[in-house]
Amino acid sequence: MKPHPSGRAAFVACVLICCALLSSCGTNATQGAGGSSKLAQIVITPANRSIPKGTNLRLSATGTFADGTQQNLSSSVTWQTSPSNIATIDPKGNLRALAIGVAQVSAAYQGMTASTSTTVGPPAPVSITVSSQRSSVPLGESEQVFATGSFTDGTTQNLTAFVTWEVTPPTVASINAQGDLKAMSQGVVQVSAGYEGITGSTTITVGAPALVFVAVSCNRPSLPVGETEPLTATGRYSDGSTQNLTASVTWQASPSTIASIDARGNLKALNRGVVQVSATYQGMTSVVSITVAAPALLRIAISPNQSALPMGESESLTAMGSFSDGTQQNLTQAVVWFSSVPAIATVTPAGAARAKSIGTTTISATAGSVTGTANLTVKTAVVVGLSVTPATLSLILGSSSRLQAIAIFSDQTTQNMTSAATWSSTAPGIVGVSSGGLASAWQVGSATIRAQTSGFTGSASLTVTPLMTVSYFNRTTAANSGYDGTVRLVNPGFTAGDICGMVYVFDEKQELSECCGCKISDSGLQTLSLLNDLTANPLTGKQPVAGTIEIVPSNTGENGQCNAGSLDPNSMILGWQTNVQGSPGAYRVTETPFITVPLTKAQAQVLASECAIMQQLGSGQGTCSCGSGTM
Repeated sequence: MKPHPSGRAAFVACVLICCALLSSCGTNATQGAGGSSKLAQIVITPANRSIPKGTNLRLSATGTFADGTQQNLSSSVTWQTSPSNIATIDPKGNLRALAIGVAQVSAAYQGMTASTSTTVGPPAPVSITVSSQRSSVPLGESEQVFATGSFTDGTTQNLTAFVTWEVTPPTVASINAQGDLKAMSQGVVQVSAGYEGITGSTTITVGAPALVFVAVSCNRPSLPVGETEPLTATGRYSDGSTQNLTASVTWQASPSTIASIDARGNLKALNRGVVQVSATYQGMTSVVSITVAAPALLRIAISPNQSALPMGESESLTAMGSFSDGTQQNLTQAVVWFSSVPAIATVTPAGAARAKSIGTTTISATAGSVTGTANLTVKTAVVVGLSVTPATLSLILGSSSRLQAIAIFSDQTTQNMTSAATWSSTAPGIVGVSSGGLASAWQVGSATIRAQTSGFTGSASLTVTPLMTVSYFNRTTAANSGYDGTVRLVNPGFTAGDICGMVYVFDEKQELSECCGCKISDSGLQTLSLLNDLTANPLTGKQPVAGTIEIVPSNTGENGQCNAGSLDPNSMILGWQTNVQGSPGAYRVTETPFITVPLTKAQAQVLASECAIMQQLGSGQGTCSCGSGTM
């Protein structure tokens, strides 16, 4: 039936009237209880809250009017967040945390705005799932248990290393901080993981121990033809227990022409060769090789059977095998060597035992099922060598240097034995050495210094380098002033007898001007004139203005002669000279010592060669005199 037109009009009129009334009511509501009060303040609650990422927060906007009344304006205000990538809010005040940070929230109404801040922190866990690859674990085995956390932002995270693990009952299984569960006794265990007040759990069954492997053993790895050897099959289980499976495994020998085996593991040697014997049980197979040969190994003897070694030393051991036919064989390279206390002594696969620390250990050598043993005692380390430091040394004539004797022990440690050693020199006239290792250079040359202690000898090579004295002169000042300079040379008796003072005079251009050899007796003094002895007969005929005087102490030559063209440096000469200094009318004479410097072999050769050439080509020119001139 169709509706009456007048009825439709009445319905429309009624709707319009209701809407008008509702609008009027809404307007009056915002004006407060009195109907005309003005909005004074908007407050957002809760204010300044912190929430985890991914969670929601319901905010309320409360308006306070001038007449003191309050009204919930949450659905009337205009909500807004900033920045919006931290949090968003819907028109009803439902805030959603999107990212870590701080978001400003505002509520605006009738020209008035209120604001607060919401801090979005890291996501919080809402649940934890505990899982493992196996729901049933054999007794004695371990199982990794995992804890996966679900967070407020919808992400998941592996919390295995961060949760607090607990198992109930603890007699069935234990678990460590990394989630490694150890099956301890048969039963069902509940595994729980707690993190920040959230807990998850699962159940794991600890079942009977599982077979890990099957091992086949025999007393003799080599059987003589025709003999029988009982083999044993041992099963090792996950809880560390073992079980004899000899009667349960399936035995097989291949090739069967070499040996046969029955259901009880009795192997019968048929022909010479190698047989592979296998034992199979519950899908696991272990194989052992047995040699069928003429002789059978009966025992192994290690020699030496009793030995003592100092720490750090080594000893080669020998393993001799005795066979059933009465023969013996060296098995040193074939056996497996083992030390019962490796911290005391170790043994290499070749049977070399090395002592490491004081004590006693048992060395064993095994071939198949046969083992031989020997006792090894390690004693304190002993001296195995002696060295002298420094090993090579060059000394200036008249100087000394301290040497050290260092003992090297068998454990590679060292000890200073300087004061305990007996010291000696192969050439004490050249280099002497005291009981404390102090080497003193007496003459030019070389010597070997030896130190002896504990039956060992160490040595060092010492070379004594000669000396020469050097000074400078100014002939012009001496000539102009009328005061001659003097050079005084003393033989202090460093070596017994006469010595030669080999004199080499160089001019201002460092060219050899004169040379001569002057003999100086033991503890004697030789005085030379600068003008009349040292610079009076130059090779060029022209006296030098200034220059250098070098004097080398030397052994006398053939027939006690002193030839500056043929040097044999040795001993020591002390020298000093007088020099004229100043300007005309104000001259003064000073006395200065010669300086002493080392003389190298090359320098000595050059001085002698230049002087020899001067003697050959100078026809008497270039030869100085030894105190014959007047002063």
